[in-house]
Amino acid sequence: MLPALRDAGQPPLTKEELVTTRPETTLAPNFDPPSDVQPGEVREQRAFMEGASLLMVDSEPSGASVSVNGRAEGTTPLSVSLDCVTDAPVTVKLTRRGYSPLEHTLSCRQDTMTQLFGKLRKGKSSAKP
Repeated sequence: MLPALRDAGQPPLTKEELVTTRPETTLAPNFDPPSDVQPGEVREQRAFMEGASLLMVDSEPSGASVSVNGRAEGTTPLSVSLDCVTDAPVTVKLTRRGYSPLEHTLSCRQDTMTQLFGKLRKGKSSAKP
């Protein structure tokens, strides 16, 4: 509960009081750039995110179809919330016409933002555009 709501009837907190009473929260952590990912590989990075398990998926080229545990979720770039049991496997598959499919399995973590970046390799594919 926000201090201003908890202490109804009290004067609002000053900017200095807000800074000292509320820790700074980063909503979008700085992940390393995906420059060293090779074709056919996936890079996984994690950051703490209180209260949610979020999966962010991007690819080169973008526009790849994404499925999570066999369920179609959309195309890259994509962010989805995960309802997970800690350490349960989560399988992410990227497909795009003209490229080989790319699959990565990660362990689900509570209160974690997981970023995946996959660099698709040109090759045969049965994926639809």
